[in-house]
Amino acid sequence: MFPKDRFGQFSAAMCAVRSVLAVILGSMLAGAFMKLMEYLHGGDGYYYRYCYVWKMVFQIVELWLYVLLYREWKRLGGRKGYTPPGVEDCAKTT
Repeated sequence: MFPKDRFGQFSAAMCAVRSVLAVILGSMLAGAFMKLMEYLHGGDGYYYRYCYVWKMVFQIVELWLYVLLYREWKRLGGRKGYTPPGVEDCAKTT
């Protein structure tokens, strides 16, 4: 869905955002969640069973975002009718 002539630029920006959100923020939130479960269960080792709950919640959110992306892609023409924005379109908006 990115413009062909600027795909590398958009891809690099997406990788930078993903690394900050997924790796740093996600790890901190997962650690806080596990500490909370450890506290609630009294440190008996049972709290590690909630790893699957953590993963399921984020997979449901991810599925919802993919559905929204797919609907937008279909609205823009789908496989046959979609054309990515060009460089001149970006220049007009600034």
